[in-house]
Amino acid sequence: MSVGKSGNVDVVVIGAGAAGLGAAKALQTAGKRFVVLEAMDRAGGRAWTDSSTFGVPVDWGCHWLHSASINPMRQYADELGIAYLDRHVPWKAAEAGGRLFSESERDALMVEFDALYRAGMSAGERGIDVPLSDVVDASSPAYGLFESSVQAEWGFMPAEVSTLDAVRYRDTDENFAVRDGYGALLLAVASGIPTELNTPVKQVILDGNGVRVVTDRGAIEADSVIVSVSTNVLSRGLIDFQPGLPDWKLAAAAAVPLGSDNKVVLQVDSRHFGIDEHCSLRIPYPGAPWFNVQVRPFGREIVSIYMGGPISAELEAAGADAAIEAGRQALIDTFGTGLAGHIGKGAASAWGLEPSILGAYGAARPGQANLRGDLAKPVEDRIFFCGEATHPYFFSTCHGAWMSGERAAAEALAILS
Repeated sequence: MSVGKSGNVDVVVIGAGAAGLGAAKALQTAGKRFVVLEAMDRAGGRAWTDSSTFGVPVDWGCHWLHSASINPMRQYADELGIAYLDRHVPWKAAEAGGRLFSESERDALMVEFDALYRAGMSAGERGIDVPLSDVVDASSPAYGLFESSVQAEWGFMPAEVSTLDAVRYRDTDENFAVRDGYGALLLAVASGIPTELNTPVKQVILDGNGVRVVTDRGAIEADSVIVSVSTNVLSRGLIDFQPGLPDWKLAAAAAVPLGSDNKVVLQVDSRHFGIDEHCSLRIPYPGAPWFNVQVRPFGREIVSIYMGGPISAELEAAGADAAIEAGRQALIDTFGTGLAGHIGKGAASAWGLEPSILGAYGAARPGQANLRGDLAKPVEDRIFFCGEATHPYFFSTCHGAWMSGERAAAEALAILS
């Protein structure tokens, strides 16, 4: 339906990311009247495949089919005939000068790395809710790899990540890359779901037995609303709820803030790396301490440099040119000045600057892990909530977001029936 003038629907879905689209698909299957309102000029949220900047598919957000054997998005990919790499991408590490770690060096580092992760998970399994940094050995030779991995997975430093929250994340360690982009896969799955783009929601008003949703393009009356916006959007009050959201809901949003994770993508003639296969390459960078670089993804002459935590936030604030230069310099510092002439066009994401998202990934603050459960709870049986952060164990994933949307739709349908 058009929201250019007032209308009535069963459910308004706020946000057309994976969670909102998952909710909408469930409502569509149930034959309900609904409208999806999206603030941006595109659907998909943090699942965004860009095929124009470099002439090949680039995922600026979601990239991996995590826990692939139990991931519903992989099942959709199979049904739609969408190709993905159904095996692990090998990983390598390099030091300044371009020397790649030997297989034995890499394996020894992984032994130390796994020990750090086990220490963090062990604390969580015992119900201890403290910072990861409190229970791991910072003198370990793998601590730098551990720190950069935590920043990549959570968007925060180990001191800002709860052991109890960390242990609740479920992962089968099957991470498959989608050939033509995860964002493209999501939109294919959601094909046929009508979405009103460029329509930010200003107010959600509980009115009698229903809900009034106000946008710049008009207001919509509905029986219920499904809210799929990020915790940062909720906690900063960017949507005016009347009456205001209860304190326990706002406390939950503040307890699970979004962190910072971004990517820099560069055109590079990969022959000058001495690497002729698609691999994940760790390279050193001051303050990171490692960047994770996807080299030659699906044989394409690009590299995707993943930056997390404080360095990501710092470079994002400094602007795209600064982030691109940091990625470029990291490659040159590792592989030598001879590489400089073989690096071409660059671009960078900036999820923290997207006003309808305001960050990437997220982690429960130490001591507040149990508040994550309140994110999914409805308000007044009229306002339902979804989004990756609301999933109890698949948070920080596209499939977790999608499944949370299905759950919120089921809750709304139970009230509507």
